[in-house]
Formats: sequence, structure tokens, C-alpha cells
Amino acid sequence: MVVPNVSAHVQSRVCDDGLIVRDEASGIEHTLTGVTRGVFERIQAGEARPAIVDMLASDPFVGPLRASDVYDLVIADLSDRRLVRRRPSGSSLASVATRAVPRSYPWYDSPWLGRWMGARDLAAVEDVDVAAELLSQAAPLRTELDFGTHDLGQVADSTLLANTREVVESLDPVATKSYESDSFGRVLLHNHPYFNDLHQAFLPLACEAAGEELEPSYNFLSLYTSRGVCAPHMDAPSAKYTLDLCIDQSDPWPIHISQVVPWPEDWDDPGDDWAERIRSSPDLEFQSYVLEPGQAIFFAGSSQWHYRDVYQTADDGICHLIFLHFIPKGTREFVRLFDPYLV
Repeated sequence: MVVPNVSAHVQSRVCDDGLIVRDEASGIEHTLTGVTRGVFERIQAGEARPAIVDMLASDPFVGPLRASDVYDLVIADLSDRRLVRRRPSGSSLASVATRAVPRSYPWYDSPWLGRWMGARDLAAVEDVDVAAELLSQAAPLRTELDFGTHDLGQVADSTLLANTREVVESLDPVATKSYESDSFGRVLLHNHPYFNDLHQAFLPLACEAAGEELEPSYNFLSLYTSRGVCAPHMDAPSAKYTLDLCIDQSDPWPIHISQVVPWPEDWDDPGDDWAERIRSSPDLEFQSYVLEPGQAIFFAGSSQWHYRDVYQTADDGICHLIFLHFIPKGTREFVRLFDPYLV
């Protein structure tokens, strides 16, 4: 199934003879009248097939028996004239996402971008409409280049901190994941009920900082030890924005965050020292932020490189952080095509 929408390169105006629709790419003008004009204008207004078919069924020159067939014929005609684009359905996108060979990138949390780029590579060969839709639906996940990191200051009072530390102390060690103990010097806990509630509580603040409507994506508690480190990386777009909240620490631990940059889709840097070159690049304009317990920052981790150097603390030192990730409202189903672990 495909869902049509008006092509981006089309402009229209009303005249005495009907609706003049110009294909800016070719310079050709089309005059639409009658049923064809009516269908085009309703697609332009964002109406879905059922509403348009109902309109045609009530037209005495079409009627309910022919309404669906007439709709399909008009869409085929408008598509042939390149005035509408047949937007692929979710199942078409899912098919490409499932069959594509992902691209590979060297940084942590890059599989989403690799899967999305792999799907684009496959769609470019199989179906240009699917390729265009992959770009279109990813657009809200990109970050405007003028967005900057927000230092939110103190967002958790002493009561909230005490309650949160009590939850951390009560955790069953079996429930935490230790698979990042070697690479990050930490154990993790994803989407604990307490932190899910905290996630919702901070949603209004996140929306204000982002300047757009958001929804929670996922969260995780990160319990760093004295071996803590976080190499330069970008987050997956399933974590477009992050609210990074410090819960407890033995010593301050700076995080370094770049300016917003475009997604590194066509990354071609096989050198083993790529991370050091990211870290030292003057073009990325890294800024450092130091959090005290109860303080938070808000940034676009999927478009801002960020890292933490090796934690300088005693052997028994700790740094406990909660990462609350957010995505634009309404993008979850698309994001899940390339992040199967997102619930």
C-alpha cells in the first residue's frame, strides 16, 4: 500500500479554467478540473484515502460503486504527471529496513545510523519513493545547527536526590547489566519504573529546552566506577536529546560536548586515531560541563559529539548518572525500524 502526497517541486494557483499546477522541475503546467482537481486539492490538504473516496462516492457523476476505482485512476494519472508522489507505507519501509545490509561506523551507539543508511542504499536501487520517504521521516530527528547545549543547573532538590540514591542502593545487582564494565567502567539499568516516572516528570523541561514537542524514548542508570571513561561518540537518533542528571559522585567528572553538526552519514575515515582527531578538532568547538549532584545538562547527543576522559578519582570512586533520552513526538514507530530494542 502507498499513501500519496503532493510532490515537493509542485506549485499551484487557481485560474478561470481550473487549477493550474506547475511542475517546477520540468517547467510543465497542468490544468486540473473536475474530479481530478478535487482529488488533488484534498491530497494537498492532507486528507487520507477514506475521506477522499467518501467525497467521490457522494459525487453524482461517480457514485459509491465507482468511487474507489476512480480514486485509483486519478492517483495513477497524477503520479504519472509527477504531481503527487506515492508515499510508501510503514510496511514498505520495514521491508527495506529488514533486508538492508547496514553500514558500519566505528563509534559507540552508531548501529541505528548504519541500519538507516543501509536501508537508504537498498531503497536507492529498488524504489526511489521509499528512499525519499526514509529521508523525509528522518528529518524531525535531525537537529538544527543553531541548537546549543543547555546547562539546566540544579533540577533535583535534596529530597529527590535522597529518594533516588535510596533506589540505587536497593537495586538487585543481578538486575544491572555489566557488559560495559570493560569498555566504559560502568554497569547499567534500563527503564526502571522509578526512572520511568522521573523521565515523565522531566518531559516539560525537556520540551522547553528543545523548543519542540517530545516524548520519552528510553532511559538508563549509569553507575560508573573509578575505571569510568566514555570515548567520543554520537548517540543514535533514538536518543535525539539527552537530559544528563548527576545523582552522586566522589569527584566531579567533566563531559565535553561539541557544537551541533550534520550526521556523519558518509563517514570515510578508516584511521585508528579517528577518536583522537574528533577530540582535538577545533572545528567541533567542544565545551566542557561539570555537574554536581542534582544538576543536569540537556543536549542533542545524536548530533553533538561528546565524551568523558578517564575518571580521575580514588580507586573506590563512583559517579552515578541517569540519562533520560527523548525523541520528537510521533516519531517512535519510525525510530523503532532501526532500533529494535526501543519499546
